[in-house]
Amino acid sequence: MWSRHFRRVLLMCMAMGVVQTVDSSMPQGANEGSFITAMKTLLFGSEHAQNGSAQADIIYPPPPDVSSFRQYQTGRSIPSGESCTMPRQIGTGPYRILRWYYNPVRGRCELFYWAGCCGNGNNFQTFQTCQNTCEVTSQNTAQSPLFAEIELIFKPSSGTGPGTAHYLTATQSSVSCSCCMRPYSEGYGTYLLPKYYYNAADSQCKPFVYRGQGGFGNVFDSEQQCQTSCSNFVQSPPAVIVPPPALPPAITPTLPSIQPSPQIQINFATQQPEMIPPTIIPIFEPPSTLAPPPPTPMMIPMTMTPYQPPVDPCSQDKEPGVGAKQLQRYFFNKLTKMCESFVYFGSAANRNNFVTLEDCQQQCPESPNPCAISTPINQISTCQPGNSCGGTSYCHVGANPQTTVCCPKPAAVDRCQQPLNTGVGSANLPRWWFNPATQSCQPCTYQGLQGNENNFLSQSECENSCLVNPCRQGQPYRSQGVTVQCSAMNPTVCPAGHYCHIGADQSTSVCCEALGNTPCEEEMTKGEGTAALTRFYYDAKQRKCLAFNYLGMKGNRNNFLTKENCEMVCPVWQNPCSIGLPIMGSNNNKPFQCHKQAPCPTSFFCHLGFDDSTTVCCQSEGDPCTLMVKEGHGNNAIPRWFYNQQTRQCQPFTYKGMGGNENNFLFREHCESTCPVFINACASGEPYLLPNGVPQLCDPTNSDATCPATHYCHAGPDSSSQMCCPGRTDPCIHSVSEGEGPLSIVRYYFDANTRQCLEFTFRGLKGNQNNFLTQEDCEGRCPVQINPCPISFSSLKHATGLKPCGQNYNCPSSQWCHIGETKDTTVCCPNG
Repeated sequence: MWSRHFRRVLLMCMAMGVVQTVDSSMPQGANEGSFITAMKTLLFGSEHAQNGSAQADIIYPPPPDVSSFRQYQTGRSIPSGESCTMPRQIGTGPYRILRWYYNPVRGRCELFYWAGCCGNGNNFQTFQTCQNTCEVTSQNTAQSPLFAEIELIFKPSSGTGPGTAHYLTATQSSVSCSCCMRPYSEGYGTYLLPKYYYNAADSQCKPFVYRGQGGFGNVFDSEQQCQTSCSNFVQSPPAVIVPPPALPPAITPTLPSIQPSPQIQINFATQQPEMIPPTIIPIFEPPSTLAPPPPTPMMIPMTMTPYQPPVDPCSQDKEPGVGAKQLQRYFFNKLTKMCESFVYFGSAANRNNFVTLEDCQQQCPESPNPCAISTPINQISTCQPGNSCGGTSYCHVGANPQTTVCCPKPAAVDRCQQPLNTGVGSANLPRWWFNPATQSCQPCTYQGLQGNENNFLSQSECENSCLVNPCRQGQPYRSQGVTVQCSAMNPTVCPAGHYCHIGADQSTSVCCEALGNTPCEEEMTKGEGTAALTRFYYDAKQRKCLAFNYLGMKGNRNNFLTKENCEMVCPVWQNPCSIGLPIMGSNNNKPFQCHKQAPCPTSFFCHLGFDDSTTVCCQSEGDPCTLMVKEGHGNNAIPRWFYNQQTRQCQPFTYKGMGGNENNFLFREHCESTCPVFINACASGEPYLLPNGVPQLCDPTNSDATCPATHYCHAGPDSSSQMCCPGRTDPCIHSVSEGEGPLSIVRYYFDANTRQCLEFTFRGLKGNQNNFLTQEDCEGRCPVQINPCPISFSSLKHATGLKPCGQNYNCPSSQWCHIGETKDTTVCCPNG
């Protein structure tokens, strides 16, 4: 039973990767006591639990005392970037050992409790070791691993020969493998950021898309940064495999190479090596097999490579960390070149974290620039408050003459429109700034450096520089000491007796006192200032809204942003003419109204509006039959007629009441009596038009007499469609054309193949010249072939296919050759 349980304990400790033997240099009694105590602890729990001690000792027994046991390393590898990708492993055992692991999802090192056995590489004793191994920022992405190697050689005080000396070598990594050797990871998040990673397989920097959070640190902003960081990378040296101490054969177990995690430190007071116990679970052999203790070892020379910080803390960003604490700390601001305070939450910080301001200033020398816009130190010149530094600079008044210098101004930003900037530094200077939102000067505390131009030594200086009064009379309306601002979109904020003065900008758009009864009764005034604003005013004599140039301040209410706004407020007579002004009446206040008994003079026409006020004489634009139709503008819908020059027809449209032209008729009859209305029957081109614009009508049976030599008479169904069309040629050479239209008229055409006049159906319009009213007209005009064969031997079928005959061509056996007067009559006729 005991043997089986002991073997089980032995196998468990072999799985932990730790082999420990009894130190032969210890006294026999001490070895036995330690062995018995440890065995009791492993098999039965701690003695405190057996004796009924505190419950905490029963649940979480303390780690065994390993000061009596020598430990050695067997195949332990140095922690690398691969360890950071392993999951957190609490392990097995009765202990609660404070450790740190890297959480790749959150991208930071976090605390956990290790049970004492069976962990993995993602297990660090200190937060700094975990952070330096796994949390790699852009500044230390290519730091080479640093090692502190401690070589301890133990020799006996007496005795020689093999096995009398024992060697122990431990290699401890201060900073783990560079992130260049880690696998790349897209991380997690919603961002899609173009980044680069170092591929150790082919030693190249390659692009990938990073999601914004997480990953293993192998992330670079540019290919050049990746190449610079990883070009000189050297892989970490292989782990040192240290053979176990020589023990008597009777007690030396045959074990495979395992990986312990011992930590070795030298106590320089006693000159003895000491072991850190949290990671040690010893394995024991029965006391009866222990060998005599070896002589007391002594330590001989030790070599150490000092640890060097991989990152300049002054180049790191501020890192508040994580946790529930709130600690006052200081960091060096790279932008302002000064040490500033911040709140630290207790863990997961970087090196840019100082307990006192003096520590920060000692580590990172401050070199503040008084100007907010970066200016080379050698180009800064001092100035006196109130003096000008030039067109592109202003005099920054600091806490002392050294910081009262000329600083550059931001381009195209007014001094009084700049936001509040309390600056940086340790000074607390009482100042004033102008608030453009409230149009008032307010007090503030200036820190002494890197402010802006909206910074005044006194309230009076601020008000004299920024407060403006655009009102023609009195002061802008103020509520609770703040100037009330208004706008064209919100003019109702002004109380009774005030109106919204719209200036060139927000500062001059305020509530001013109203001077007259209505805006339409006030005279136009251009105001004062340097602005050039296009505005509109109401002219009471002409009853019109006219444009003028406003200078920006000291105006009145007869000042409108748009013509439409003016016309909505004041009684304006609207001009119905599309061009120019109408003819005014005898009093020049109202337009002359036209009608049938009072026509308009030459070069004017009577515009027929919706009512008498818009029925006036407007300037003529030309022949109404050649003008395009205009629907005009207005709120009316009046049925009218216009002449369509393309179709030569009068068509209806809806007129809106104003802005039309002469191609606008009350009735269709007026349109048709004014403009030439007809249907173009020609297949191509326009018919021959008379001086009045109507087509020349003709007689299809006598085309030569009624049409010009260049035109032919289109044989339409009625006289209105029988007109002279262009393109006169021989009608017999054209193919048949039915034309267009809804009609079906019997006509005749000449078939050139059969040389006969045949019947076809004509649609009424278009068509061509090969169009005859009767067959006789066709045969009289075209060369129709006459059948010379006897009527008794002829047929219609034969007549349409007569073949010539003669000496060179004989007729078929069923026909005979009719010898006529001409070749056309010498043809083959059927046998009689």
